[in-house]
Amino acid sequence: MQNTRTIIRVFIASPGDLTEERQLAKNVVDEENSNHANFQGYHIELVGWEDTVAQHGRAQEVINRELDQCEFFIGMLWKRWGTAPGASYTSGFEEEFERAQKRFKQTGFPDISMLFKEVSADQEKDAGPQLQRVLDFKKDFADKYLGLYQGFSDSREFERRFRAILSRWLKRKLEQDTEQHLTQDVKLPEISPQPAVAETDRASLILDREALEFVQQLVLQPKPQDAPSYTPTDAARFRLIATTLRQAGNDAITLGPHDANIIYNNLRDHTLSPAERRGLFLAGLRNFESKNTPIWYVLPGNDRSTADKLLVYTIISEVPERKSAFKLLELMPVTIEDARDPFTPNFYLEQWFDKDLEDDLKSSALSYLEKRGSPIALAAIDALIAGSNATISRDALAAKVCILYRQSSEDALRFLASYPEAEVRPQLVEMLFKKTALIPTSVLKACLPQKTPEIRLIVGNELLRRKELSLDDLNYLEVGAHPELMAVSAKLRAQSGSGFSLTNARELIFKGSKPRDLGSVSPQMTEAFFEYNMHHLSQLPAAEIQHIANGEGYFDDFGTIALVDKIYHENKFNIFENIEDEYQNFYNKKYENSFIDLSNINQNVNDYLRNRTFHRTLNIVASKMDSSALKTIRHVIDKSTITGNSRLYKFLSRYGDWNDVRRIIKIHKNFDYSTRSIVDFESQNLHAIAADAILKLGKERYVDLLEEEIPSPLKFLIICRMPNSAFSSFDRGKIIYWLNSEDSQFRRAVALKTVLSYSKSFVSSILDDYCKLPTYYYDCIFWLDLGVSMDVKSKRHIVYSAIEALELTTRRSSTPLGLVL
Repeated sequence: MQNTRTIIRVFIASPGDLTEERQLAKNVVDEENSNHANFQGYHIELVGWEDTVAQHGRAQEVINRELDQCEFFIGMLWKRWGTAPGASYTSGFEEEFERAQKRFKQTGFPDISMLFKEVSADQEKDAGPQLQRVLDFKKDFADKYLGLYQGFSDSREFERRFRAILSRWLKRKLEQDTEQHLTQDVKLPEISPQPAVAETDRASLILDREALEFVQQLVLQPKPQDAPSYTPTDAARFRLIATTLRQAGNDAITLGPHDANIIYNNLRDHTLSPAERRGLFLAGLRNFESKNTPIWYVLPGNDRSTADKLLVYTIISEVPERKSAFKLLELMPVTIEDARDPFTPNFYLEQWFDKDLEDDLKSSALSYLEKRGSPIALAAIDALIAGSNATISRDALAAKVCILYRQSSEDALRFLASYPEAEVRPQLVEMLFKKTALIPTSVLKACLPQKTPEIRLIVGNELLRRKELSLDDLNYLEVGAHPELMAVSAKLRAQSGSGFSLTNARELIFKGSKPRDLGSVSPQMTEAFFEYNMHHLSQLPAAEIQHIANGEGYFDDFGTIALVDKIYHENKFNIFENIEDEYQNFYNKKYENSFIDLSNINQNVNDYLRNRTFHRTLNIVASKMDSSALKTIRHVIDKSTITGNSRLYKFLSRYGDWNDVRRIIKIHKNFDYSTRSIVDFESQNLHAIAADAILKLGKERYVDLLEEEIPSPLKFLIICRMPNSAFSSFDRGKIIYWLNSEDSQFRRAVALKTVLSYSKSFVSSILDDYCKLPTYYYDCIFWLDLGVSMDVKSKRHIVYSAIEALELTTRRSSTPLGLVL
């Protein structure tokens, strides 16, 4: 039996006020993996909201799917309870805890532990609604579980307690696993060998010929004196056969990942009975979300048969398998129109959206139609949109938008405009408005009342550019008081010539903040006001901007930055000097020439102002794409803490060389998501932009590139976006070494790229060698199996679909703005 490395998933749940503790928890897990776990044959994956991304359905639903795969739940609370993810729960934490509790009562998993950070007595007396919910939950938890939780006061105590909780749980789990795998000698009565069953008798037997012969051989063979009478492979196959025997009233069980992989590694080239292959297929479906159970080798050998089988399994079997069948269909080039008699497309639609069907299955069907649906499904979807179930209606609306978009983007937008209350997730907004300049003005105007802020911002800016906005549209722009939309409103008011001043613009954009309360001023407000000023000043002549810059107070830099942009080429060497010393001399002079007393200004404030001007100037210089700035930009990256952005990546990509690879990696670790625009989709995909820049600079040294210390999401994208011809130049030893990386994102990328870049025979040889290692990962076997089991067309489509889905997990999105479509 191979010593596989078992993945143990631990879910950590908390609201947003325990960021430091979450990082400490990750550090403890990393240390445990490094020092102990690998030697014990397991690897811990810490799962939480950081690892999720907006996908189909609520953001909380994505987190819940991750939670359902975990074996241990650790909850942490301090002063915040969190925000409500929907109507049924008061916070995401509450939904996660209740879901874990419900699953534990049904299955015995996950184990649950709670940690509470201490609050002062004064805070308890004046708790407020958030803290009060935490205190109520803590009391309820203590009453129900006899106080079985742990408290901590600071980060050091948290780390100690978290480490102890994790260690004790792992010790208990390993003991249970060891006990489970131990076999005991059981004295069986001696059985005389029986003659083979006659062919004429087989029809009356409950097992197929292949399974029956195996069971006979296993049960009837003599047991050696000092050795086991069967192997782990025998045990796994026997368990598989047992899962194929089921009648009404029996438990619906499938083979687990360990046994399924044992069978794959030892019997995939053997003849198994049809029932056994069906059992392996169901095991693959049941575990499809985890991608740890081979499934491709038990699918039919051609596209048409595979489509038939998967479509059928969306309406039969248990709910988890049916949901996985939809997920599998999303990866494949299969549409509902591929259905064949006697099961027509309309038959499937009726089954998927039967009024008595579980909502989870309806959402799974709509997710599939969103990606692969065609107009034939629109009538069924319309009925769901008009229904009373808000969640299903929302999912149906998204599916119809995507189906229409594949026919006509204009039709999709006009349809969406007829539902102004729908809130649309960022990925759909990006898709719908990818080519805003080509959208007719009438369609844009129809979309302006949309509730989703991102849509109103894109539409508002484009209509303003076309001079098609009027003061009558202000209500659409100013609802919700979003800073960026307020900036568009301010531009419209100023453009109308109504005497709208800079002070008026400030008041509008900072609406909702409190006077002299810096804590109430969000980064989005500051950036929106800055952008408004840049827009305003860019329309003035250079001499007037110079005059404004000369008269600026100590705390302002709008004129200074606008002047950098306006007269860059005439003054660039002075600009370089300011960047080189990070505006130290510039602010020293501002301090000396100030008309007000600045002696009481905190040094942190001085540093903030100087750093703000420095970064704004650096970004403008990078955007100019001037090769003479290369030396300066390199110097400040090497000596300073620079926040990464697309301008710097593109600049270094154009003018840099191999030595700039590490510079991009360095600044990419410092990207600040708090100030970017809600429609800055380029920044949402910043990992991809950085990966493309690194690949361009390192195209002659790909092996050296992958030896660099690169953040996991970035490394994943570098592999995925690397030319197949370049990847295929790597030797097999290097591929196998990477497939055994502890970085799950990286090894998945390597497995997927291997399937894309090499021939079926080469992938097969890689798979054989990989399975002979002392330790290996099931997720790699899952994807390598695709490369040896499916035809070229299908596997390429599946891999590209999988990469697209996985790339979404590398994208960072802003704070959720409400329900997503």
